[in-house]
Amino acid sequence: MLRLPQTVTHQQAGKYLKELMEDIKDECVEGRPKCFFIDASNLEVFDSSALAILVHLKMEVIRNGGVLEINDLPDRLSELAKLYGILGLLTNSHSQTVK
Repeated sequence: MLRLPQTVTHQQAGKYLKELMEDIKDECVEGRPKCFFIDASNLEVFDSSALAILVHLKMEVIRNGGVLEINDLPDRLSELAKLYGILGLLTNSHSQTVK
């Protein structure tokens, strides 16, 4: 299971995205679907960069034929995702397609 750190803001976003993408790419095997889980329960300090990371990871996993489930999304981040209109993308792991 992948875990988000306690703090994800614009300052750390690039570093964390790179690390998480490497973890995902190491696990992706062409032609073999993979289910990834991200534990977001540690998140306490964040900005919209946390959403950008999650959306980017979700899209990358879907492109590779996998599924990404995000667990324990903090209430404040859920509210921010709802405000941006992307909460369904982060919470719905069924019927995922990317064109």
